[in-house]
Amino acid sequence: MTRVLKLAILFAALFLLAAGAGCSHVIHAYDGDERPDAEVAKVFNTDEIRLVSIDERPIDDFVSAFRREHEPGKHVFHLLPGEHRIAVKYYRTLGDTAYETRWQESVNNVTLRHRFEPGRSYSFMVATVTLPTDPRPAPGAPVPAGVWRPMLVDRDTFAVVARPEGDLAAGAPPPSYSAPSQSPYAPPPPMSQQPYAPPVSQASPAAPAPAPAPAPTGLVSGVCTITGVAQAQTKKLGLVTAAGREVLLVPRTPRALKWIDAELEHRKPGLKLNPFPPNTPDEAEDDDKVRKVLGYGDGQFIFERVPLGEYLVVFEGHEPEVFVTATVSVHPGQTRIDGLKLSPPTPANAKSK
Repeated sequence: MTRVLKLAILFAALFLLAAGAGCSHVIHAYDGDERPDAEVAKVFNTDEIRLVSIDERPIDDFVSAFRREHEPGKHVFHLLPGEHRIAVKYYRTLGDTAYETRWQESVNNVTLRHRFEPGRSYSFMVATVTLPTDPRPAPGAPVPAGVWRPMLVDRDTFAVVARPEGDLAAGAPPPSYSAPSQSPYAPPPPMSQQPYAPPVSQASPAAPAPAPAPAPTGLVSGVCTITGVAQAQTKKLGLVTAAGREVLLVPRTPRALKWIDAELEHRKPGLKLNPFPPNTPDEAEDDDKVRKVLGYGDGQFIFERVPLGEYLVVFEGHEPEVFVTATVSVHPGQTRIDGLKLSPPTPANAKSK
């Protein structure tokens, strides 16, 4: 082993250990009483990778004023053992003075899925292709601005245990690595054109098929699986995807259509008498009929066990342009509806469809 490689390995180990050093702020990412360390899995933020959601629960549910409470780069999250889908973002501080803090962050999130073990600690490393502030490519270019590949690593063994769901940079050139620039971790797979990975790996033929999950509360036994892609093109941020963000499946009722009209009116530019957005259907009294899933990859989503009926699939964000929908009907005998693509709605379409 060369002296350079030995130094690189030492640097990488110290870098990950330092991610949790200092005055770490512990966030219990579960409900109920605090559990001992041996019964939870710990996930450490780094100087460049921040946790933004766990399963379908945003970090804001666990800690308010995320950027202002202590140092986010030193946050450590305690998770219950088991399989979780976590969403992360790229974030790094560019300068910090008494008057302002300048930072750089990714437009889109990335999701990773892993079965977390009790008593173990995890953190992240990242390989970047382009940074969030790099020049944006022309429309149709294969690599969107701010492509980066986070990897979940075991802090005790320094092994990569999870990579991003989906092929996030198809056709991109080989990435350049952020610190630690050379490490003992296995490099990410080649950036070649690949189909999007499914959110859950398929069981081997020898493994027994898992028992079907129970139907969600408030719904009859499902009959259909719905898949698709949720993305929105914006002038300011470029392409915004539903990766690591919620996609809603809403029963198509007159009240839901009225909500879409109210959202479109609220998102128009100009002064508003009421600055607050309208309540979403999941905030209404029939919220047990609204389904939520996290997007992954480049905005792919999957709804399973959907009963008969007509629905609206909705992806919304803070930017005015990030509000796209699709109408879907589940008929008797249908088991799958694939390739659903969302688009900006209009009041006329919302009323006529």
